[in-house]
Amino acid sequence: MQKQVNFFKTKQLGFDKENMVYIHTTGEFNNLQNLKQLKEQLLNNLNIKGIAFQSCLPSEFEIGGSMYTQENPDNRVHGEMVEISEDYFNVMKIKFLEGEHNFDYSNSTIQDCIINETAAKQLRLNPPYTGQTVFDLNENKYLTIKGVIKDINTKSLDQEVKPCLYTKANFYPDNGIILFKLTGNYEAAIYSIRDYCMKNNGKIPFEYQFLDQTYDGLYKSEIRTQKMLGWFSIISIILTSMGLLAMVYFITQNRTKEIGIRKVNGARISEVLIMLNKDFVKWVVTAFVIACPIAYYAMNKWLESFAYKTDLSWWIFALAGLLALGIALLTVSWQSWKAATRNPVESLRYE
Repeated sequence: MQKQVNFFKTKQLGFDKENMVYIHTTGEFNNLQNLKQLKEQLLNNLNIKGIAFQSCLPSEFEIGGSMYTQENPDNRVHGEMVEISEDYFNVMKIKFLEGEHNFDYSNSTIQDCIINETAAKQLRLNPPYTGQTVFDLNENKYLTIKGVIKDINTKSLDQEVKPCLYTKANFYPDNGIILFKLTGNYEAAIYSIRDYCMKNNGKIPFEYQFLDQTYDGLYKSEIRTQKMLGWFSIISIILTSMGLLAMVYFITQNRTKEIGIRKVNGARISEVLIMLNKDFVKWVVTAFVIACPIAYYAMNKWLESFAYKTDLSWWIFALAGLLALGIALLTVSWQSWKAATRNPVESLRYE
């Protein structure tokens, strides 16, 4: 589980979410002209590297619709329909498979679109993709493909990449966002954004969030479960060690005379330790053999819920077995060592 959580945090999603702050396009920021003025003014701040707009948060599903081509009108593909600003792909550092982002923003009508790899595959398009048309049910007309981006994981990694069609926006709804790429002094940049919003959209409380923290929040359940099981594991190890310590104490007390006789007859300390510890090793190995297939099955079933997942490596089980064996030996060896190094005269006198 720790490996999968680390996979969530380190997997390259195909876009840049670091040092990115966003606010929602509420109030006066529904209007494109107001957003244009915001962009012009705030980009003068050296701590703000880029600004882009999107009709919804990337981690959320935008209102979808059907798309199809003239060649295959019966092959209807359902996907996301996302509206973006001209600098969106540059600010998010999204790579293109073909073409480029060159919507005509001087024209208010929507004529062009950009799709992702998955949409191109499911629409059964053949390269080169640019110049071909796709019918957008939301716009109720054919749009010309201007580019195809590489697939990006904008949603939780338990979901596969969905077909996505991007167009320019005529306006932004309340759930739209303004993305700010920050550099240098973050506090100064956020202060500048807050000051502008208070002056030009003062009726709406100023609230901002970091995009990377939003994505970390997608895996709260898995992170919480992993931490909880970690603490349960520590508690169970402590309780088990206490039980082992009581058992080895009981065994060594009952075999005190036997240990003394063996030592008098030339038994070495190492031989006495092996004699006392071998039963514990046997039970740890038996438990390991029983636990491995159960753990493997359980983790396989858990990982099946994720479209993108880490490997269930063999060394995880080997490491768990070695740790269990090591903890058991450390727990019992202290008491075993005391019994094995005891003066045989005292041992024989014991009873």
